[in-house]
Amino acid sequence: MACVDCPTRNNTLDYQIQELYTLRNSDGDISTLGLIEADENLGRLMREVYEKVKEYFGSGDKLFLEITEGLEETENSKLSNKEFLVFIPTSLTPEKAIERLRKFDENWWLDASTIAKNLSIHVEFN
Repeated sequence: MACVDCPTRNNTLDYQIQELYTLRNSDGDISTLGLIEADENLGRLMREVYEKVKEYFGSGDKLFLEITEGLEETENSKLSNKEFLVFIPTSLTPEKAIERLRKFDENWWLDASTIAKNLSIHVEFN
């Protein structure tokens, strides 16, 4: 019988993130995901972001993730000087996409974003 809680490739956080997001600026370096894995709240929030985006934008496509250096550097956290930028690819008209993003923000993201202040979400037009 398989162990449900055992850390296999199928249930590790980095694997889940790879399945939901396309890393843009990592040059294929999967170790970038270690930054997300280091912060349990950020990883959980990024999985939830994906589900909420599907709910508001109706797509099961992968989201894009960019990780950049933030303006501040502190010794308190390895993540504190990183910025995580999520881009929602859409073919909606700008008006419809912005309206859905506004609803997404008002109904969920503004409250949820307090968990990870270094994560932001943007719409990207195809």
